[in-house]
Amino acid sequence: MKLESKHITPYLEHQVKCVITDEITKIIDTIDSLHVNPDVLLTTTQGYDFYLDADCNDCALELALRPLSYLKKRFLTEHGWIDLYETFNENERSQILRNDFNPLTMLSYTSIQRVFEWHFDVFGLIEKGLAVDINTLNK
Repeated sequence: MKLESKHITPYLEHQVKCVITDEITKIIDTIDSLHVNPDVLLTTTQGYDFYLDADCNDCALELALRPLSYLKKRFLTEHGWIDLYETFNENERSQILRNDFNPLTMLSYTSIQRVFEWHFDVFGLIEKGLAVDINTLNK
């Protein structure tokens, strides 16, 4: 599986970070824009360009996301401590605790938008190797 524009688009307006690596460098930056014409070009705030469809064995792009398990925890952001779990209604909180929790089918539209805003891994990209745990970026 490859990272596609459909995986990135919901996070665009929320300044999601990405990790771009090649055989020499590793860059952590914020995604600025995504262009499709016909290739998918991603541009970062520092001016780096990355073609999602490029056949490059020595380069990779991964999103920096929070695992869904963090929906149940308080976590520290640049804005302070967040307890997102408490912002969901009672029914949504019980859904989050389920082992088969799927935010796309078990949360309201407004709640899904909050999950994207706080960069949670809605599509399971971390376990597929297409995203990194945001908590490990500085380690």
